[in-house]
Amino acid sequence: MREALRKIASEKECGLIEDPQAGGWVFLSDAVKPIRDKRNSYAPTSGEAVRARIDILKQGTADHSLFRVQPAARLENIKEVRSSVKLGRTPVVGGSEDVELRLEFVDPALWDGKRGEFLVSTNTQVELKNTVVLLVKNDETVEELLPEIVRSEKVLGDVDERAADHVVAQYLRAERRAAERCRERTAAAMEKAMLEGVFIFRGKPTPVREAGETLDAAVRSVLAGAVKEVFPHFHLAPIRPSTDAAAKFLGVERMDRITKDLDPLGLVVKSKGAPRVDTAAPVLAEVIRVFRTKTAESGSGRLQGSYLQDLFSAPPYGWTKDTVRYLLAALLRAGEIEFHVPGAGGPVRTAGPQAVEAVKSTVSFNRIGVSSRDAKLPPEALDRAARRLETLFGDEVLPLEDHISRSVRLHIPDLLEKIGALPDRLRLLSLPGESRCRRLLADAADLLKGDAGGAASVLGGVECALPDEITWAKAVFDALESGAEADVRNARSVLDSSADLERLFPGAVNDLLSAEDRTAAEEVLSSERFFERLPELRSVIRSAMDRTEKRYTVDRAAYEDDLKKALTGLETEPDWAKLLDEDREEIATKLTCDLPPTAGNGDPVRLLQTLLVRRRTLPGLIEELKAEIKRRRPAEPEPLEVKERDEGYGEEVLDLGDLLQPIVLSTPADLDSWLAGIREKLAGLLKSNKRIRIKGR
Repeated sequence: MREALRKIASEKECGLIEDPQAGGWVFLSDAVKPIRDKRNSYAPTSGEAVRARIDILKQGTADHSLFRVQPAARLENIKEVRSSVKLGRTPVVGGSEDVELRLEFVDPALWDGKRGEFLVSTNTQVELKNTVVLLVKNDETVEELLPEIVRSEKVLGDVDERAADHVVAQYLRAERRAAERCRERTAAAMEKAMLEGVFIFRGKPTPVREAGETLDAAVRSVLAGAVKEVFPHFHLAPIRPSTDAAAKFLGVERMDRITKDLDPLGLVVKSKGAPRVDTAAPVLAEVIRVFRTKTAESGSGRLQGSYLQDLFSAPPYGWTKDTVRYLLAALLRAGEIEFHVPGAGGPVRTAGPQAVEAVKSTVSFNRIGVSSRDAKLPPEALDRAARRLETLFGDEVLPLEDHISRSVRLHIPDLLEKIGALPDRLRLLSLPGESRCRRLLADAADLLKGDAGGAASVLGGVECALPDEITWAKAVFDALESGAEADVRNARSVLDSSADLERLFPGAVNDLLSAEDRTAAEEVLSSERFFERLPELRSVIRSAMDRTEKRYTVDRAAYEDDLKKALTGLETEPDWAKLLDEDREEIATKLTCDLPPTAGNGDPVRLLQTLLVRRRTLPGLIEELKAEIKRRRPAEPEPLEVKERDEGYGEEVLDLGDLLQPIVLSTPADLDSWLAGIREKLAGLLKSNKRIRIKGR
């Protein structure tokens, strides 16, 4: 009965449908006839049919999952390799995975021809090298059901079920049920067809039924064999290290104490008691071979870090990018390669902070360049560099590049900080060696470039002046810090003062600083190794200062006698007695000696020069003071002449007895009042142009 109903429902004109909601069969009314006719008359395109097929392959159904889960296989039980699935060239699942499963549905009549074609092309064409082709015969049922699925989904997409009436909603539910049933039948038919198909990989056919009882099992089985051929070199480094594995490997200071966790592939071995990276290990030998080949092909001698990570992460290697960085870090320590880090100032050849930072993550490594080392340093050069560092800084340094660079990174920054201001100090002291010191600072700073990777080659040369230059700079700095700066300034002051004194008083310094002593002092101050002759310089300057101090004491005493004689001479001047006391005191002050009694607390040469200048100018000063006495002499009072007629003055003669009337004064107020009366009387006479003559009894 049910089968009969399905046959009747397949005749769309009768209007019988199965309503899953009602749970039975109903006849549709004429209200849905336009929708039904539009649905039945729609002709799906081939693209729509392909999309429906892809959707079924990708989504599957309740009973047939197909490729709902992306196919994958495990490599060495460590790496999971996922495979993309494509229908022909159209993606179904995944995207650009290293392994591809390609579904090819062909007509049964073309089966043998396509099979022979893929047996050849999968073995010869590069684009199919890592592709597993699943050749499947088309099923007529699938070809019939796909258009029906498209029609049902078309009408479901065109009509809004929520806004439709009861009858139309019933019809739409029936269409949805019909589409689901068609999808289920299509999935079953395709799965059956694929199980009857054949896998072809690199020219080798494998029937699906032989690979596995189910489609999923067969796909996994074929992929497991394919990935081994796609990644034939994965077994050389079958590890999955942490992201910071390379950074930790470079961060180990003592390679003889490296652990398995830090070196999972055991690349560090001991040779003649010394640890080294075994470049003959198969994995490193393969990396070196490929690296050199690709470097030669690039034409620039350098490969980008991003390219190397992608190169060894893809077939035929398949190593993780963390593994790739770990292997390249080992080659860096082995001296096979060098890094070119932006901002490093030079190639990074040793395991220093810049190298650790470069391999810390995929992103940081992408930015660097990698190239081969030109040549390895011989053991003799490494030994010379290590011995020189031990001599300079007193630390034990093993004759290994990493240890040499580590010692340079440890001590050179402190050295640069210590002597960084030395060129300016030498310039301000007028000492030689400024340019030499600046050149040393530049050379020492160059040692630090690239994590001090080039330090071993610089310090290991047969002829290397840098250690001697560093020793010289340290000796200069220590000498200046120990008092040499004050000695140099004192010597400069004495020499300059002596030169000035000689210009003013030729021959005056012959008995203070001889020509031989001056020459010796100037030779010391003009030598870059002045610090070695500081005792000689101190002796010359001390002797000159002692002689100058004695000369100063004698000349100052003579100068004081001259001043006393000069003052005595001024006091005999006729006008001296006529001066006011304050004028005589001021003039006498100019003939006193204000120079210190001894020259021990100052610059004796400068003091002597001042003393000699004053003694020479003393006669001129005496003449100036004589003129000053005459200038300050008080003027003579003019004789009093009465010119009453010409000047209009009269004379009033007052008797003292008339002016001073008898009075008793008892208080200060009485005195003020009495004096005020006298003043008022006299002031009145003066206002009337009167001369007042007071006569006493």
